[in-house]
Amino acid sequence: MNDALGGLTILVVEDEPETLELVSMVLRGCGATVVSAANAEAGIDELARVHPHVLVSDLNLPGADGCELVRRVRELPGARVPAIALSASSTREDARRALDAGFDVHVSKPVTPDDLVEAVRAVSGSLPG
Repeated sequence: MNDALGGLTILVVEDEPETLELVSMVLRGCGATVVSAANAEAGIDELARVHPHVLVSDLNLPGADGCELVRRVRELPGARVPAIALSASSTREDARRALDAGFDVHVSKPVTPDDLVEAVRAVSGSLPG
């Protein structure tokens, strides 16, 4: 097993079961502990419960979208969790909207396993050197 993300707890907020399973499998395969939520409300609850090292969220969620989720996360007192936006849209406008809302990185779907792991490593500060 690759241990590139060993020791990290990652909260994945994704409403599509297939995407959630793929993202979780990739992250777990690299040694991370993965906690999941299917919408923004559940994501806020899990964030308070598990205090993850990294948040990975779809932008197109039912109810409050990913941008609303990260805005709410940024308003919470305490440590600032790094956040990665996953989006089926790869336009510059969508990426800018995600970054303006408070995400650290915008990654377009379909995301490759290598790109996902690299994004998590980058925002978690665990890149070598």
